[in-house]
Amino acid sequence: AKFDKDTCQRVAKNSQPDLQSVLEAISAEEISRLRQGVTKAAFAYSYYQQKRSLPDNPLREGDLPNGGAAHILIQALEERAEGKLWPACEKELENTDPSQDHINRFLC
Repeated sequence: AKFDKDTCQRVAKNSQPDLQSVLEAISAEEISRLRQGVTKAAFAYSYYQQKRSLPDNPLREGDLPNGGAAHILIQALEERAEGKLWPACEKELENTDPSQDHINRFLC
């Protein structure tokens, strides 16, 4: 659907509601659920914990990454170093023809 950029009203008139009506129909419970999802995603995608005093370039200031993404990355590297991925790698090697290697398709 196309909306007018100034009024948020549908450009083509039909039986569907305008953007304002759609947004107003979202329940408080749904908004709460979406906010919780954003909070979880922010943790997983942030290399630094959110704080007001975070400098523009934390590494230059000596602040190491301490957010969720950094922890998730470290955990994945630990699992790889401990060999937890080896069974998947072994299976992949058994079913792979080296002459047909595609570097972006590896499981491990």
